[in-house]
Amino acid sequence: MLIRKLDTYSEYGKAIELRVRCWDEELAGYAPNRLDADKELDFLIEWEQSAEENDDVRSIYGVFESGEFAGFAGASYAESSDSDNGFELNYLFVHEDYRGKAYSFHLMKKLLEEFIADGKTEMIVYSHRHAPSNNLYRKLGGKVIREVVQGGEDHLQIDVFSFDAKKLNTRIQKALSAKKT
Repeated sequence: MLIRKLDTYSEYGKAIELRVRCWDEELAGYAPNRLDADKELDFLIEWEQSAEENDDVRSIYGVFESGEFAGFAGASYAESSDSDNGFELNYLFVHEDYRGKAYSFHLMKKLLEEFIADGKTEMIVYSHRHAPSNNLYRKLGGKVIREVVQGGEDHLQIDVFSFDAKKLNTRIQKALSAKKT
C-alpha cells in the first residue's frame, strides 16, 4: 500500500469516477445520483488549485495497491462557521474491491497528521444521515454539532460531525495497530 498526493489528471479522473460510483451508496436511496463526472472533475481541480488565493490548504491523497488506484481522501481548512481552528474532511472514498483493508483509516491518518502539524485541532465532517459512513463517524467518536438540509429538491439530511483531531488520530492509530496483530 502506498499513500501519496494525487498528481496527474488521470489520477484526478479516477478519483472522480470513484466518487460518482460511490455516490449511490452514500445517498442510500434517499435521492437520485445527480453527479456529472466532467463537472466534478473540473471542480476538484479548480478547488485544489485555488487554495492559495483563498488562504487555504487543500490536500488530496490517493491510496494505491500494487500500483492500482484504490481510493482517495481530501481535506481543507474548515469554514469559520464550523470551527475556529479546524479542517474539513471533504472526500473519503475507497473502491469496493479494496475495502476491509483499513485504507480509509490510513487516508484519514495522513490528513490528520498533516493538519495537526499545521496547528489544526478539530476535524469537521459533513455526512449524509443515512450513508454507511455516518455510522463510521459515530463509532469513531464524532459529535454531531448540527444538522443541515442540502440538495435543493432532494432535501438531504446532513449530520455535521466534530472530532478532536489529536484524539481521533490516536483512536485511528490504535485501530490500525490492532488490525496488524
